[in-house]
Amino acid sequence: MASNFDPSVYGAAIAQAIGVEPTMPLDAGEADRSQRDALEVLSAEVVLELEERTPIIDQGAFECCLAGVWLLHGFLDEAHAICQDVPSASGSYWHGVMHRREGDHWNADYWFRRAGDHPAGARIASAAVEHPETVEAALGGRWDPHRFNELVKQAKSAGGPLEAACLAVQRAEWRALFDHDWRRAIGG
Repeated sequence: MASNFDPSVYGAAIAQAIGVEPTMPLDAGEADRSQRDALEVLSAEVVLELEERTPIIDQGAFECCLAGVWLLHGFLDEAHAICQDVPSASGSYWHGVMHRREGDHWNADYWFRRAGDHPAGARIASAAVEHPETVEAALGGRWDPHRFNELVKQAKSAGGPLEAACLAVQRAEWRALFDHDWRRAIGG
């Protein structure tokens, strides 16, 4: 999964925002304040002006991408403010990821239930297979955000290989969700 992710396919403005791709901790972590100004100017209009691309077809999916970028850089409140207003499976899923990161695992499960069986789940499951000693054994070959939520809760206290595996799967989850929503946003 890692080798297939190329931020440049999303255009220069988005690539600049996600190209650094910091390692998101399993918890809230610290927001990368150096990215705030760049993130605040991201909007459909700015991306279109910079890229002269196809117009945004699905504004909700684009909003999910923005929430994901804020989340990537540790701005949980900003991500929350965006994704809570997107009435879609992706909006609910991003909402669940945000609550999982802040440690509100019960609330994360609520939002994962609202998201249902997300179309990006198969891509996330394929990344989990790369960690059979931990994540794949717990998930059983099928993506289940509820079981992963529980696994993340364990990994936060256990550390070690479980934490490393969960971090890798969380990164793959972010990439799969972002890519799914980007493609929906531009109608691709």
